[in-house]
Amino acid sequence: MRSVIHELRVLQGIVGEALDELEELYTNPPQDDARAKAMDFPSLNKMYDPNTAEEAMTATPEVARAISLIVAAASQLSASVQHPFLTICDAATAYHLPACLRVFEACGAVELMKEAGEKGVSIETIAENCPGGKVDSRRLAHIFRLLATHHIIIEVSPGDVFALNRISGCLVTHPEPSPASAALRKPEDKYVDTNGIAAYIGLCTDELFKASAYLLESLLVRPQYEMDEECSPAHKIEAEETESEEREQEFRLARFGRAMTGTTSIEGYGGIWNALDWLALPKGSLVVDVGGGIGSTSVMLARGGMKDMGARFIVQDRGAVCKLGEEVCTVFFSCAIIKLMMIVEHDFFTPQPEHLKGPAVYLLRVVLHDWADPLCRKILLRLRQAVIPGKEDETKLVIAEFVLPLACNTDDGVVDGAVKSLAPPPLLANLGKANASAYWMDLTMQCVFNSQERTLRELVDLALSAGWKVKTVRRGAGSLFSYVVAEP
Repeated sequence: MRSVIHELRVLQGIVGEALDELEELYTNPPQDDARAKAMDFPSLNKMYDPNTAEEAMTATPEVARAISLIVAAASQLSASVQHPFLTICDAATAYHLPACLRVFEACGAVELMKEAGEKGVSIETIAENCPGGKVDSRRLAHIFRLLATHHIIIEVSPGDVFALNRISGCLVTHPEPSPASAALRKPEDKYVDTNGIAAYIGLCTDELFKASAYLLESLLVRPQYEMDEECSPAHKIEAEETESEEREQEFRLARFGRAMTGTTSIEGYGGIWNALDWLALPKGSLVVDVGGGIGSTSVMLARGGMKDMGARFIVQDRGAVCKLGEEVCTVFFSCAIIKLMMIVEHDFFTPQPEHLKGPAVYLLRVVLHDWADPLCRKILLRLRQAVIPGKEDETKLVIAEFVLPLACNTDDGVVDGAVKSLAPPPLLANLGKANASAYWMDLTMQCVFNSQERTLRELVDLALSAGWKVKTVRRGAGSLFSYVVAEP
């Protein structure tokens, strides 16, 4: 029997080998890569810039794999050696971190710190320029110091001076230089024309954070099939809203919409193209993008070459979303793309229109995770009923969602693309901390929407209950976001 010290050495070795791989990839990039010159890995102590070649490299499959191994092994090594009491206390009091992050994002600090650069900003300046009014600088300093302790910002010097780093730099709403008054912009305008990351963090640390505190209550009072209450007990409103509360809800609604654009990187390298060989579909194929929002995924497929094979796209969603989608298409997309698409109002709990039955592909991207199993089954049944009898082999279903691996080895070998483990031993089979964001999202969906992300086995069973058989599963490097392809 091998000793614990030996296992710790193995974890150390995984980190070392992955670092060697990173060094090789950055000093000798592939020669067919446009970035083919020696580079250094992005520094934690420098501002985040997604447009640099160094940052772009982090999304490539080889680099993403090395990063995942380092994060998983370092986290497991830490958990293995730290005293259990300290580890469990760290977990039990981690609620302070999103609370402090909410203050940081909301108080205008990011904009001020961006303009100050590496020299940083005094906490007194930040406290005086808080959009909601001046706050106590001494208390604010303690909040910022907790963030610095977790490597989210940098404490530059005594005197409570703080600066952004690679992590907090993600929250910059407008990368171009802007006047300091940007920190004082009206809350409802803060996220306009931004990449959505700051809005997403604001969403997570506000209503989603509050909902998570009621996880136990939601388990006790809300069976999964009950969907008459689609929000968390944390957000019940028992009295009429005041005017200020109505304005706050309007702000949250606007922030939610922008936050959804901040999650575009969750799909990993290759995105929707990982699902199947789209360009091998018959010419003139019809793709029905069910619950497809404003049509972003369909546009990506059309731009990627499907327009050249005469493919057509029908994007279905609620009326208000369809209206927004039409406006976006008119402004941002070429006539060639617009001609291939129709954005139509449709309730996916109702039967598909006759003229849309039997398409080449029904696409469900981040739809099922919004709903409990009984309602997911209803959505899937409506699509299965729309497959033309005798032509079942002409229609595929693509489900694009997080697929959660177990933390132990598993055998889902009946599905092409499934693996027993994502990591070498002694790492957790799901790569642990490296993939934790998908499990956070799972609990978010449970707390807020009474729904969930699913394991592959859960998705296979769910699909089969509605007449679909899962054939393949694929995912992009560096992400658990997956593409499950099923047939009638």
